[in-house]
Amino acid sequence: MKRALDSIRQQTLENYEVIVVDDGSRGEVFSENESIVNQFDERFSIVSRSIWEPNHGPSNSRNMGFSYANGQYIGFLDDDDFFCDNRHLEIAQKAILETSCDFYLCDQIAKRNDEIVIHEWLPYLNRVSKSFEKLNNSDCYRVSAADVLQPEGVGFPHVNTAFMSRKRFEQIKGFWGGSPYEEDLDFFLRLLNVSDGIVYRPAVVAVVSLREKQSEDGASSIGEELKMLYRVLVCNHARLSVGGDVQKYAKLLQAGVLKTFTKSRYMAKDYRGAADFAFQAIALDFSIKWAAISIYLKVRGIFHNKNDG
Repeated sequence: MKRALDSIRQQTLENYEVIVVDDGSRGEVFSENESIVNQFDERFSIVSRSIWEPNHGPSNSRNMGFSYANGQYIGFLDDDDFFCDNRHLEIAQKAILETSCDFYLCDQIAKRNDEIVIHEWLPYLNRVSKSFEKLNNSDCYRVSAADVLQPEGVGFPHVNTAFMSRKRFEQIKGFWGGSPYEEDLDFFLRLLNVSDGIVYRPAVVAVVSLREKQSEDGASSIGEELKMLYRVLVCNHARLSVGGDVQKYAKLLQAGVLKTFTKSRYMAKDYRGAADFAFQAIALDFSIKWAAISIYLKVRGIFHNKNDG
């Protein structure tokens, strides 16, 4: 956490507030976190969520942090990550003042130890954004929701590199606590759906620190199949309130998961199960190829069961 806070303190912009949310730590752990925050100046404060509160996790912690914030624009930084560009906040402020945009975002990289594992988070935007309208006071560009949602790289923004207006955060009621995985995907889909102005800076401003081994707790401990099920849940939740390009993107993501399940059930020789997932997939993302695959699996499932009988 100290590295994350140091990366904020080293920013050239001085007018900000930092709210550290401790999500139910007990005794010595909270005291240690409080001691770290107290090493910084009055712009830094810590609030604690009681262990007795019914819901915990990043969504509820971020929403609590927002409830204490005074600013008109809000950003987040995970405690094990850090900013690597000390002009990040300064340039963001210039872009926001010029455009009054709803949503500002940048790029980041991911490291495991000292090795870069992900070199670009949003490669499509890095490649094409400079052909769009450039702002007057910064190397930032106006982009659309459709541009942000191009399925390259990781495929969607990250909380470390984004700022959003208080008005839009309140409009979408912040983060949804219904999923312990990809809650940020759900948030950004709903945010993009209501954002009138989006600005992108094609620069790496943050580093995501990946653990060397899987943690026994949290999202990193979730198995791959369960992660895919959570993605279906998140896409369904987002689709309740989004439309247009965002709705299309959520459908494609969900269809992709269902196609993966189709293939895994086929490899397990569960042809009926594979057919069920295939038909669900084409309902979201129709193609002649997958319609043919669905029919083939359905027929094969019928004959396979007869032969078993």
